[in-house]
Amino acid sequence: MSSTAVIWDPRYLGHDPGLGHPERSERLLAIKKVLDERPVGKKVIRLEPRLATPEEISLIHDFEYVRKIQETAGHDIQLGPDTRVSPKSWEAARLAVGGGGQGSRVDLRCRGAPWRAPNVPKCLRVCEASRPSRGAGPGDGFLYF
Repeated sequence: MSSTAVIWDPRYLGHDPGLGHPERSERLLAIKKVLDERPVGKKVIRLEPRLATPEEISLIHDFEYVRKIQETAGHDIQLGPDTRVSPKSWEAARLAVGGGGQGSRVDLRCRGAPWRAPNVPKCLRVCEASRPSRGAGPGDGFLYF
């Protein structure tokens, strides 16, 4: 059985950081196309994300920061020189955090899953009390959480 999980939801495409930005939806669609059409895609475990709650995100990040990002829901706002949110970025960010938890060994072990997905990066394991991922913070790069 594969030890790599792929977490996908079309709502990830709701995050639109602007024309030409590296995080644009075309990048995700290209990766999804490879996984859907090539043999490598048959070797991965496919999972659906869940929406992480603000309280869960606050286990890692300051609650006031989480609230600040939550307040951007429904708006186009430039948070920093290369960090922009679009109306659906809050939902996509919650799915990304919840999806990271879905694939983590910690979360799967908590739910008694028979397999582990060790290839999920540690920075996405929301069940662990780890430090924030590199670049996560107000105006620090592309990441929100």
